[in-house]
Amino acid sequence: MVRQVSSLSEFDKVLREAGSKLVVIDFFAQWCGPCHFIAPFVENLATKYPQVVFVKVDVDQASDVASTCGISAMPTFHFYKNNQKVDQVVGADPNTLENVIKKHMTSMEQTGGHVLGHGEPSNTTINWNIGKTQQQEANVSKPLYNEEYLKQLVEMGFPELRAKRALLRTKQESVETAMNWLFEHMEDEDIDSPLEEEEEQAAATEMTQNSSSSLSEEEKRARAQEALERVRKKRQEEEKKAEIEREKNRIKTGKELAEAKAALEEQKRKAHVEKLQKEKMEAQKERERLRELLRQDREERLARMGNHPTSVEKQQQNRNPPENSNPRSSSTHQQGSGVVQLRFPDGSKLESEFESHMKLREIARFVEKNRPDIPRFTLAQTYPRKIFTEEELNTLTIQDAQLIPRGLLLVNRK
Repeated sequence: MVRQVSSLSEFDKVLREAGSKLVVIDFFAQWCGPCHFIAPFVENLATKYPQVVFVKVDVDQASDVASTCGISAMPTFHFYKNNQKVDQVVGADPNTLENVIKKHMTSMEQTGGHVLGHGEPSNTTINWNIGKTQQQEANVSKPLYNEEYLKQLVEMGFPELRAKRALLRTKQESVETAMNWLFEHMEDEDIDSPLEEEEEQAAATEMTQNSSSSLSEEEKRARAQEALERVRKKRQEEEKKAEIEREKNRIKTGKELAEAKAALEEQKRKAHVEKLQKEKMEAQKERERLRELLRQDREERLARMGNHPTSVEKQQQNRNPPENSNPRSSSTHQQGSGVVQLRFPDGSKLESEFESHMKLREIARFVEKNRPDIPRFTLAQTYPRKIFTEEELNTLTIQDAQLIPRGLLLVNRK
């Protein structure tokens, strides 16, 4: 079981109560990815080695403990016996962690509970970049990459695989060199391909050669800070270019939308014009249809009034009784004459017999002769109502005017 402490007093109490037992302190942070990675292994080790006291310290919650113990990176493991620090491991390396636990347990058993090194605390430290104790360097292989460089490149935003490849290709010279290589080879086809075993083996050799670098820690940090500033500046430039590109695309999209809207409006306008033209043509056709109906109606009315011999004969046959039904009428029709009655404005009447072939002009002369008091007049039918023109008086016969065998005309003053 792993116990978590949250204060310096609680931390000191755990060390005192542990006595000669080995105490493993796990300094971690919630935001630390490697801490979450190795946490399950710590739980397994606590179950596997119940005689060892495992303690977890959240450096954000128990900052006094982290400050007292000089913690600067996570995860960091401190090893205590008899309230004394005997070892430490920096980094998330499960194998290294378990090896250090075994080492101190074995020493405790062999010396009957005495502190390793005849009572003197061990000052052995673990290189954070390599993650192995100095005593194990001969037996345990070192990490293939400079963990500090790799961490800085990942924090800058480079993918881990690309960062590893850059460190290999630049012989892990520095973060700055690796970053420049990444910028130059960003478009390479194999930039994201898996690393080959030969490349990783070469990295181990480069790590050994670079371990004795002449650069001090301050110089390394300064160079790393410069590289970070360049990355930030380059990112700002890329963001500015991206913003310009987005603005261009926005303007282009707006222009395309405006053109599409204009095209749609033009299409609607054309459709409206076509609709109006179609309605106009349909109205013209309707007018022509009505004119034709009026023309036909006029012809029918003229035919009914006697302008069409065939229609007149049919109407006359309809009006006249059947042949031989009235011997007197039949005889009169056969003689081709008829009686026309004339009614004058003063209410007087005149009747006279006229031949069917005579023109209406003959009736007009009869009126002029018998009524000289009416020098100007018109002749009109009662039904259908019709006033005969001068031309019709000269062209229409009495038969055409349907005044045979008996008819009625009105004499009106002009």
